[in-house]
Amino acid sequence: MNSNIDMKQQERLWESAKSGDCAEIRRAIISGADIDMKDDEGRNAFQIASQANRVEAMRTILAAKEIMDMEKMGIKPVSYSMDSEEAMEKSEEGVFDKIGKKFFGRKSA
Repeated sequence: MNSNIDMKQQERLWESAKSGDCAEIRRAIISGADIDMKDDEGRNAFQIASQANRVEAMRTILAAKEIMDMEKMGIKPVSYSMDSEEAMEKSEEGVFDKIGKKFFGRKSA
């Protein structure tokens, strides 16, 4: 387990994935939750959303993962150049939706 992860945010991500709360998924990720970290049952957030049949949550998680992959390639998404509060405001204004449209043909959440 990564010791730098805030477990409160991690639990928030897993619970949000299960309930399908896309806004909470975004908040947890922006606050530092690890998309790939597994719960006690060995499931990551995407798998939790999948088992709960939360399609929009799955899309939101995939879009966030894509943003992180872009960052690893040196592409800096707009929301990552801001502090977390400003990033949350922008994500609610559609930053994630633009990514979702690109990859899914519609809004991510």
